[in-house]
Amino acid sequence: MPKNLLDGKPKVQLSLDLQTMADALPTAEIAVKAGVDWLEVGTPLILGEGLHAVAQLHKKYPNHPIIADLKTMDAGYLEGVDVIIVHTGLDERHWEKGKSPLDDLKKVRAAVKIPIQAVGGLSIDQAAQCPALGASLVVIGAPLAVADYELKPGADAHKLFETIQNFVHRVKGT
Repeated sequence: MPKNLLDGKPKVQLSLDLQTMADALPTAEIAVKAGVDWLEVGTPLILGEGLHAVAQLHKKYPNHPIIADLKTMDAGYLEGVDVIIVHTGLDERHWEKGKSPLDDLKKVRAAVKIPIQAVGGLSIDQAAQCPALGASLVVIGAPLAVADYELKPGADAHKLFETIQNFVHRVKGT
């Protein structure tokens, strides 16, 4: 990841945890207009559409970093590490009510010097507090952008725009 993307200022990333590009493209458009910095091709979208979803979003938004939510379970040493992600998955949150990445955030922040990100099951208020807790890369997604297990946009376009725009302003202090 180019270092200029990690300029020390909070970044807002929208996770497109949707199953089709038909749902992802309008949601991405709303997010970009609302001020989101990075777009994430979530696992459901990669599974539903393949990696060409990354290329399509990059072509449409060449000035926005496109993050592919891929899990590296083997040969991880081949990846260069620029960001540590403290993640609590959807399945884990449904089995352990109240589980959150904030449970481990302080320990991770104390252990590493590179940027960190907290993801999974955070409320809007919790996610907006992440930069103050040491996680300057803030992700919003389910249940804000998607309707939990339904994996579809979670709000009408106007409400989604307002919610994301207000969130971006809170995170960036603008």
